[in-house]
Amino acid sequence: MKKAKPLNDQLKELLNTRKEPIKILTDEDGPLQLLQQDEYVEKRMLELEVLLLKKSKPELAKQLASLLLVQELDSQMEKFYAKELKFFRDYFSDSQISRVQKNNNKQKGKEKTYKSNNDCLKHCYVAFAKTLETAACPNDYPAYKRFLLKLHPFPPFIPKPRLTKQEKQKSKKIQNEDRDLKTRSTWSDPTVRAAFKKFSGVIPTTLKK
Repeated sequence: MKKAKPLNDQLKELLNTRKEPIKILTDEDGPLQLLQQDEYVEKRMLELEVLLLKKSKPELAKQLASLLLVQELDSQMEKFYAKELKFFRDYFSDSQISRVQKNNNKQKGKEKTYKSNNDCLKHCYVAFAKTLETAACPNDYPAYKRFLLKLHPFPPFIPKPRLTKQEKQKSKKIQNEDRDLKTRSTWSDPTVRAAFKKFSGVIPTTLKK
C-alpha cells in the first residue's frame, strides 16, 4: 500500500493551488479591494447611472432580470462553497486527530514493549550520576556507556530484526538465517545516546575536550 503523504505536505500542495484565488482577494488594485472603498464606489455608481439613464424601461427590466438571476446563482454557489469549506475543514481536522491518536497509541505500545530496557537504562544512569562530582556533561557519554555495559552487558529485551521486502520473498529457511545474521545481543549506540540525552539533559558526544 502506498504510504500517505504527511499532512503538512498535503496542506502545502493545497495552498499552492490556491495562490491565484488568494491573489484576487489580496490585490490592492483588484476589483474586490476597490469595491470596498467608498470613493471608488461613488465614482462607479455615477458612471453606471449615466449609462442606465440612456436605456429604455424594457432594456432596464431585461437587464435587472439578468442581474437577479446572476444573484440567485451566486447565492446557490455560496451555499455550495460553504459546504465544501466545511467538508475540507472537517476532513483535515479528523485526519489530524486520527494521525495524532495513531502516533500516541504507537508510542505507548513502543514504551510498553521496551519498558524493561528503559528501566534498565534509567537505573544505570541514576547509579552513574552518583559517581560524578558535578552535573553530567556531553563528554561523560562514553563513561556512561562503559558503566552500562559493565552492569548490564545485554538489554533485557531484544527485538526481532526486520527483513526487507526483498528478503521476505525468500524461503522461510533463508528468512530465519537472515534474521539470525541481523540479530544483535548488545545495546545499540543510538538507544544509549538517546537515554543519556533524556536523563542528563545534554547532547552526548565522544569528542575529547
